[in-house]
Amino acid sequence: MTEITIDKRLNLVIPVEDGGSALYVHSTPIPRAVFKRYSKIIARTFNEIYGGGYGVIAGPRIAADLLESAARASNEWDGPTGVERGLLGEVYRLTNVAVPGASGGWDVVPYQIAVSTGQISEDDADEVNNALVFFYCGLVDAQKDGLAGNHPRQFETLGRAFYVLERYGIRGFLEDVDRAREFWREGDHVVSALLDWAAGSGFEQIMAQGGVKSWSSSHEFRNRFSLSRNMIG
Repeated sequence: MTEITIDKRLNLVIPVEDGGSALYVHSTPIPRAVFKRYSKIIARTFNEIYGGGYGVIAGPRIAADLLESAARASNEWDGPTGVERGLLGEVYRLTNVAVPGASGGWDVVPYQIAVSTGQISEDDADEVNNALVFFYCGLVDAQKDGLAGNHPRQFETLGRAFYVLERYGIRGFLEDVDRAREFWREGDHVVSALLDWAAGSGFEQIMAQGGVKSWSSSHEFRNRFSLSRNMIG
């Protein structure tokens, strides 16, 4: 399984090879409120992945299992707001599988139905579950690379924005900025919030971190050619 990417609709995309045919899992990111509610248990899972010596090789293969172990150990697994139903239930509810249609094209099937009906194997489902949890573990860790001056409880940080941009693509992001895209229109979730911040109040820091200090705002970036003509004229 390849690393999760983020498509133009801001879905997390996981390609799955299933018996020689490709399936595509699309997962809408969870809302910020859900992420914040479970951020501590996700962070403990991240610490177990790296503190336990699993790292980036084994981590994506066992992240969901480690999350369950950590939640059970702290009595946070069961119940309507436990990790099983409150966090993972929400992740899976927001996930669909694109499978080849009987008459061509693709059929979109809710993830849990695809699993229960055998349209995606149990082994592949385990890979998907672990990859999704590993993505959110990385998003928790990326907070440490925040900006000086960020409030410690602020969700939007430079590290988290770059974590998302690496999977979305910086070129596509700049094309969106050129069109003044409003990412929040794709829904109130962790990815749209970070891209909105990166295209707005965080734009100057994003550019500076990438070694580009020419534009102090996305508005200035969109008007860069007009500004150049004015300077020449």
